[in-house]
Amino acid sequence: MVGLGGLMVCPRCGLPVKAVYAYEKDSNVYYYAYHGNGRKCYLGPYDYVYATTTHEYVVHGAVDVDRELRYLGDVVAALTKAASLGRLGGRDAVKAVTEALDAIKDLAMVLMESGDERVREEVRNAVLNRIEALRRAVTE
Repeated sequence: MVGLGGLMVCPRCGLPVKAVYAYEKDSNVYYYAYHGNGRKCYLGPYDYVYATTTHEYVVHGAVDVDRELRYLGDVVAALTKAASLGRLGGRDAVKAVTEALDAIKDLAMVLMESGDERVREEVRNAVLNRIEALRRAVTE
């Protein structure tokens, strides 16, 4: 949600955001991005309380700029819990592991294409360390 020069970019329409305002209704807080040209975009609540009751993780609104990072960890934790309780096994478990590894590979490839050598080195080290840990986990 932050663009070049630290300018906040609207996740709904892509326009620069001049301000984010909160609107309270029935003990819930909802957020809007204002663009300064009379236009506003609804960003939702910070947390979707009702949607979260049926999930193992918290569903966040667009105002939470780091929500994707939280989702990744939360979904993996939910899958791990399901596997440990016997609700996820066999082909479904293999599919979950394969899809997670493929998604991480795709993300690492995008990051390796970045022009920032420091980022590439951090990704390289993180990936190689995790690969070694995975190798040990599945062979011991």
